[in-house]
Amino acid sequence: MAPGKAYRFGEFLLRPATRQFLRKGEALAVPVLLFDCLVYLIENRTRAVGRDELSSAVWGRTDVSEAQLTQTILRARRLLNEESGATSCIRTIPKFGYHWVGDVQVDTDVEPSAPTPPSSALVENEEPSPANTPRQWQWQWRRWLGWMAIIAAAAGIGLAWMHAAPQPQVAADKVRAGILVLPLDVASNDDAAWVRLGAMDVVAERLRGAGVAVPPSEDTLALMRANGSSKEPADFLRRTGVAWVISGRAERSPNGWRVHLDATSAAGIGYEASNEEDEVLPALRASTDALLGQLGIKSADSPSGDEALEETIQRAQAAMLANDLSTAQRILTQAPARVSEQPELRYQVAVLAFRAGRLGDAENEWQGLLSDESTANKPYLRARVHYGIGAVAMMRDDANKAEQSFDTALKLLAGRENLLEYGKALGGRGGARFTLGRAQEGMDDMSRARIVLEQAGDRLALARLNVSYGIAATARGRPRAAIPVLIDALTALQPFGAVNERAHAYSALVNAHLALLDHPKAAAANDAARALLPLIGDPLNRAETLIDRTAILLSEGRIDEAALQFAELDALDLTPFASLDGRRLEMHVRWSWSRGDAQATSDRATLAIDRLAAVDAATAGEMVLIRQRALLALGRTEDAQVALRGLPAALSAPRPGSVPLGVQLARAELAAAQGDASAADSAFAAAASEVDADDVPARALLLAASHVPVLLAQERWDAASALVGRLPEAADRDFEGALIRVRLYHTLGRNPQWADALQRAQALAGQRPIPALLLVPPLARPLPRGS
Repeated sequence: MAPGKAYRFGEFLLRPATRQFLRKGEALAVPVLLFDCLVYLIENRTRAVGRDELSSAVWGRTDVSEAQLTQTILRARRLLNEESGATSCIRTIPKFGYHWVGDVQVDTDVEPSAPTPPSSALVENEEPSPANTPRQWQWQWRRWLGWMAIIAAAAGIGLAWMHAAPQPQVAADKVRAGILVLPLDVASNDDAAWVRLGAMDVVAERLRGAGVAVPPSEDTLALMRANGSSKEPADFLRRTGVAWVISGRAERSPNGWRVHLDATSAAGIGYEASNEEDEVLPALRASTDALLGQLGIKSADSPSGDEALEETIQRAQAAMLANDLSTAQRILTQAPARVSEQPELRYQVAVLAFRAGRLGDAENEWQGLLSDESTANKPYLRARVHYGIGAVAMMRDDANKAEQSFDTALKLLAGRENLLEYGKALGGRGGARFTLGRAQEGMDDMSRARIVLEQAGDRLALARLNVSYGIAATARGRPRAAIPVLIDALTALQPFGAVNERAHAYSALVNAHLALLDHPKAAAANDAARALLPLIGDPLNRAETLIDRTAILLSEGRIDEAALQFAELDALDLTPFASLDGRRLEMHVRWSWSRGDAQATSDRATLAIDRLAAVDAATAGEMVLIRQRALLALGRTEDAQVALRGLPAALSAPRPGSVPLGVQLARAELAAAQGDASAADSAFAAAASEVDADDVPARALLLAASHVPVLLAQERWDAASALVGRLPEAADRDFEGALIRVRLYHTLGRNPQWADALQRAQALAGQRPIPALLLVPPLARPLPRGS
């Protein structure tokens, strides 16, 4: 076994090969991203490292916020015991990035248990850890219904050759089942290392040109990362459900290049094809066409473009597939002038800038291409340019511009059967429309995108889109429809590793089950998400899972256990992330209220409302309702009136018909408390019409818990009974639902029914108190009278 490198500095020892960090010989637990950040800075200690470069190297994506990067550096300094004011090993370079300036001793490590990577730069960078794969999606930190457009947009940026080849019809079963292409084995020197991944892309594009559904090369590499880099066709056939897997090899020969391809089917049928040409690209195309012929599929016409341009782009794309952005940059910038002026290469320059986080550079290059007359007759290229501009707009929270750009891309792609591009553009437009508040249009786009991506064979993109569709369905009041979609997405994501996406899908599943008042299934989904946490270094992903855990514990009345979650949750710096920070505060509000601390509930609810009003109106509305109940419990009726009148505009005066349910109920309860029965009835009626229009038991229970006590206080017993009788069956499994029945039967004097309901409520209460009055056997009353 070849020895690895180890870095000694001060009392610390860092072993990259075995991912160990020791202080005075004692191993410390270090989060994945923090460890990778230290390794990258130390290995590049001869120079300063820019923020964009560090983000790409460690996170493998382009949307890392400055706050998140700064927080990671701060945690690194704390790990190194660097107190404020002390000399730091990590020097901040203002307006640029960071530089490791500490003394480092490089040792030959005799202990690593894992082999060191091969020497090729492309291979070294090709397989980052699952938590840091290229474009690992951190969409959960965007606006809850707008995040999907960012994913769909970023996922569609750039690793494809620019020929808009004709797409002949082929057998439907071949298109549906698809063909997966593995990296080729390359027997040559380092100068040809790009062929390993570049050839995979060339073969895949050639197959797509013949109308075959082929997963993107990024998906194939993700599958390999998640499954030990296996290249056995049988493994991929079993895990993916494709009809065929193509593998092969490329090697230099006396006459140029020889390429050999093997196609293996799920039924055990095999075909092979070989070809030899002066250059590798023609050899790849000829071998692919020969294999297509054996499969009974007519190949597309060969491109008549510039071979030097195509090879330059394929070299750059191979580097980007390996997440080696510096090599891709070198390839593109050192291209001959004749090649570098071509719009296809300029497009790749913009793609590289996008992936490196230089959004302004990317947009400027793409805008320049739209103004270039040479692109006028290249609709496919122009479509991808508009797509890129839409992605930049979404990352800048400009949903209007994003929608326009995605829409233009769709028009340019219409009728051209570029299924992958069309499906992702539909998903991007759908997310933009969600962000703009046009939820049904957004759902329609996503529904169409799901069908198109399924036809295109992009299983990873489809799974991601299904997660977003499930979240959107829950937000639209259809959690029952969301659950099977989310479960399918989780099943599809698993072979790819995709731990970030899976954790977020589990979170979406938690929220769907909670909407249905199915606490056991919500807890099971959260347990599955928590099992992934050791693989996830991003503290924001941890925050989402911890918040879900706290919500479940509170829903089960496990108050003390919920309190234990706050130590870790509050230690995370969520200040830059309003939605997550607001939900953290929401958990504090619900915890305080469950303990009967009205003053703390009121204070914390005000903070939560301020954080959530603009990003999560529904939750902010519920915080308004709980704060008002706390103020009334404190006898501060006038303060409750002032607070309700002084709500943020996003809650008090949003679009017509979209006042959050919690705000409507707060208005109704306050009117009832002031003796204005007519105003209360009107507000409750408006809330009821909204709740009746969807299928969300949690919302029906929220309405009943608000309205039933008012009806009972007004002695409108039959109306109260009717409202309780309309509650979904799931409400009987919830403490609040059981407590409503206790209150109803106690008021009506129905002793046997009260006793049964009380027993049920006590079984569900956990540590939550039941009002003392309801524990006293009721007095018999006459039968209910009219409302």
